Amino acid sequence: MDCGGTDINVHEICANNLRIIGMTNHTHTGYKTVMEMMLRAKNQFPWERLFSHKYPLSAAEQAIQTSMTKESMKVLIDPWVD
Repeated sequence: MDCGGTDINVHEICANNLRIIGMTNHTHTGYKTVMEMMLRAKNQFPWERLFSHKYPLSAAEQAIQTSMTKESMKVLIDPWVD
């Protein structure tokens, strides 16, 4: 879904050496199908290997910091583990 444009001050980004990180977002209707597929293949594919790091919700700030390092590929925040 396109939410429209926004104004960005490029000077502020460059002057402060900021980094913009984008991510793909999907509509809520696609998640059910993917989750069902993953559940069907849970014994045939090591899903946990997709994530380079896993954190509990209580360590969300650390997870975000880790996601910005070169050592991370995909960081998972698991709200059900602490």
